[in-house]
Amino acid sequence: MEAQGVGRGMHEAVDAFLLDRANGYYQLGAKTDGSIHEIEAATMLFAFACELVLKGLGAKAKCHNLRQLFEDLSIERKHWLVTRYHELESRNLLEDISQCADLFRDIRYWHEKKGGAFATGLSRRLARFLTQAGLVAVSERPSKQYIKTGRIQ
Repeated sequence: MEAQGVGRGMHEAVDAFLLDRANGYYQLGAKTDGSIHEIEAATMLFAFACELVLKGLGAKAKCHNLRQLFEDLSIERKHWLVTRYHELESRNLLEDISQCADLFRDIRYWHEKKGGAFATGLSRRLARFLTQAGLVAVSERPSKQYIKTGRIQ
């Protein structure tokens, strides 16, 4: 499903290798049984998957902040994601990304803060949406050449 006014050409520059890795982190996190023993680790995997997708879709910022990474995307890419998210999830992508913006860092360093609450369900929703959008971007690339110089391109 393509958002109106958004061409497939923007998908040419995606990093299929990075998007595949992001999907792997999402899939691993999705295997959680939801127990207290696993949910924190799964949520960190979801947050990292979101980060990798945004970087795979073109964000160049050197950070873990999802909002900064989202803002670093092209206008066309942001429009495509916001439109897809609203159509598929009936939610506001900017609000949800902002709520989870520092989730990877917050969970990664949770032991130093000695507590805190995390948006576990929302992080899973975002990771699922973003990894699926990444897979769509890869599948809609005009060029179907994936292997080049030892990396999936």
